[in-house]
Amino acid sequence: TQCLVRVTSTADAAYTDVSDAVFTIDGSGIPADIHVRQDAVNIPSGGGFGFDRVNLGFYRDVEFALDNLGGVNLNLTGSPRVQVIGADAANFVVTAQPATPIGSMESETFTIRFTPAAVRSYLATVQIASSDPGENPYTFTLKGKCSLPLTFYVDDDAPSDPGPDNPGLSDPLEDGSSDHPFDMIQEAINAAFHDDTVIVRVGTYNENIDLLGKNITVESTNPLNWTTVNNTRIDAKGVGSVVTFASGETSQCILSGFNIRNGGGTEIDIYSLPTVAGGGIFAENSNPTIANCIIAYNIAEFGGGLYASNANVDLLNCHLYRNRATNYHGGGLYLTNTSNVSIDACKLYTNTAVSAGGGIAIQVGSNAKVNDCDIYLNTADSGGGVFVANSGKTSLTHCRIFNNSASGRTSKGGGLKLWGAPVRVNNCTFYGNSAAIEGGAVQCAYTDEALFNSCIFWNNTAPAGPNVYLRYTESSTSYASVMTIKYSDVMDGLASCVEDVGCTLNYDRSNFDKDPLFANPGTDFHLLSKAGRWSPSLNAWVTDASTSVCIDAGDPTLNWTAELWPHGKRINVGGYGGTPQASMSPSSVGLLCDFDNDGLVEIDDLRRMADVWLEADLLLEENTTRSGRVDLADFSLCSGQWLLTE
Repeated sequence: TQCLVRVTSTADAAYTDVSDAVFTIDGSGIPADIHVRQDAVNIPSGGGFGFDRVNLGFYRDVEFALDNLGGVNLNLTGSPRVQVIGADAANFVVTAQPATPIGSMESETFTIRFTPAAVRSYLATVQIASSDPGENPYTFTLKGKCSLPLTFYVDDDAPSDPGPDNPGLSDPLEDGSSDHPFDMIQEAINAAFHDDTVIVRVGTYNENIDLLGKNITVESTNPLNWTTVNNTRIDAKGVGSVVTFASGETSQCILSGFNIRNGGGTEIDIYSLPTVAGGGIFAENSNPTIANCIIAYNIAEFGGGLYASNANVDLLNCHLYRNRATNYHGGGLYLTNTSNVSIDACKLYTNTAVSAGGGIAIQVGSNAKVNDCDIYLNTADSGGGVFVANSGKTSLTHCRIFNNSASGRTSKGGGLKLWGAPVRVNNCTFYGNSAAIEGGAVQCAYTDEALFNSCIFWNNTAPAGPNVYLRYTESSTSYASVMTIKYSDVMDGLASCVEDVGCTLNYDRSNFDKDPLFANPGTDFHLLSKAGRWSPSLNAWVTDASTSVCIDAGDPTLNWTAELWPHGKRINVGGYGGTPQASMSPSSVGLLCDFDNDGLVEIDDLRRMADVWLEADLLLEENTTRSGRVDLADFSLCSGQWLLTE
């Protein structure tokens, strides 16, 4: 290596002498010099490295760097090149060996996996034989500890905290225990390992959290109580995504029972352009489970409430509202890059998107299963409720999609907008959706696999196609779109559906146009029934003076067995058909206590009753009295049907 040195002499103020000299530095005489480090921490020969705690049944991988600080190649002469010796060597396995030789001032890496077999401490030694004349072999100890899963606590104003609501002033004994909890959620996540639990007490936590690839449960004190959920807040104050899953988290990484709010999103590139995504939750290359959460008042350009890219997200029993996609798609949710997302028993309402998908936007090969959801009062330019484009397979089942609107430059698909999207829609209710141009309930283009089965289309509005519009040419692309509607109640029938020349609407003769007799049109879409109707407001079964024609009118091939007896052995049409909340049938077919629907009341049915004994759930089929608990009154009814067949 050559370097230039300039020498300036100013001993005499009247005279300055400047001269340059070139020096050659030759390191070839410096022998190989081995060093090991983990990240930026050096591990000297004779030193040691401690693995963090690992829970029983899990493992931890750690990557080490092997540096050659000498002037010649470093040859690794051992076989294998990095060895682990000692009594517990079997619990420390080198899963990736370094290459050899290692050039002067260059590095290689190796990885050691610690897998404990029992709850105890572990000790072994790493040995590396090499051409380093001074440190051969290079050795250091490995220590590991195994424990059972731990529970960490978080409280923003614990009695032991000298600075309530001030994370900068903490309990000096803070260790995450119940008596000395952490005062920030991220502190607990940092301390946790796979299978641990973090319990967060009611309070407002002004922070952004990252799950760091850890398969842990982070939950409020009572995730099933909406008052607790509402008052256990993670507030980003408009800066960054509130929650991040971006390190390979699996479905065993669970976030449950939080109010996730005021997120501003994560800066990323989409279509090679800088943008901001995932105001509330940012999920990328991960598969988390998110349950019992409120996701509200978050903002991003894509996915105001939640953004999922190459992520398999399970979203269960969550409420998403007042989220905004300020420039693009997905006010509530935006799913992209072959994500596979399950959205179950959620409510998405009053979300907005400047472009498409006020409630949900699904794009770029993503697959979504949307089940038992209420999607309402969302707005966008297109697809006020749901927008599906260039996607994989999407299904909407047992959903109520109502009072959404598409109003703007394109104004298509008030409830649902499809573009290049194979979609199967079973037992959904489309009510009161509107589009300023076309497709009040549904607008479809560039799609040939759109099936609507056992649905209700009622009181939707648009200048063209109040219920359905099939467009042949859109965005300079012409395509013979195909849609099938069958076993559905369609207001104004075929006249409410428009198909451009070149498109095909298979409008089956099984469709009909009869008032569905909703319990409360616009808010409660349970069907009136003399035999029994579930009332959510009363949390009880009630009877009506009339019975909806939609009862027992759905596709006979669809699964009806979740409907409570009397069920008519045929699925109802609409958003509650095929669920325990389906309105009851005037038919008397079947047996009250034939819970497995095999035509005989016998021991298997009794076992099912025993499994839910004393549970107070009026939507359990074993609760045959439809009141109180599963108890002797229900058993008495079933004993009277013992061994009966249809």
